[in-house]
Amino acid sequence: SESITDEIKAMWGPLCYLRGAVGVLGAMKTFRIQATLEDEFLEVESWGVLVANGRTNAGRILVAPLASPTDGLLDVIIIKNGDLLDMIEIASKTLFSSLLESQQVVFRQVRKLKLQSTPGMRFTLDGEIIDEVPIEFEVVPGAIEMLVGAGFRDEFTDESLPIS
Repeated sequence: SESITDEIKAMWGPLCYLRGAVGVLGAMKTFRIQATLEDEFLEVESWGVLVANGRTNAGRILVAPLASPTDGLLDVIIIKNGDLLDMIEIASKTLFSSLLESQQVVFRQVRKLKLQSTPGMRFTLDGEIIDEVPIEFEVVPGAIEMLVGAGFRDEFTDESLPIS
């Protein structure tokens, strides 16, 4: 996110984030992640972590295909470290199929998550950089009132939701 300028966004549109990823590929860091996902503990070498409550990110790229703001869960995607071919696979699956199909991905749906990393990992939270670890995420039901259009349907429950 930090490497993407307004000029790159204007020229590349939603693909600017992929273009930005290619630009920083050589500088990818590996983090030792300790994740507490409700009652499960994972320790893994990782390139990054995505915590989502919606399906798209970074210019409407589908990154969390099972995420729903109505299910009371956070979708946690941990991208394990690897080599250049692994990065190409992750990028292509993100753009053309599903990131969750990659062998490099650990996927969980949880209500609460605590992350610690070595070295300390920086997060981008809706465009704002957060560099405090450990960091905790927790679903707080009803904390945000959302307005949706008349045609909104929760794809996973196949229910029409009331419109505020």
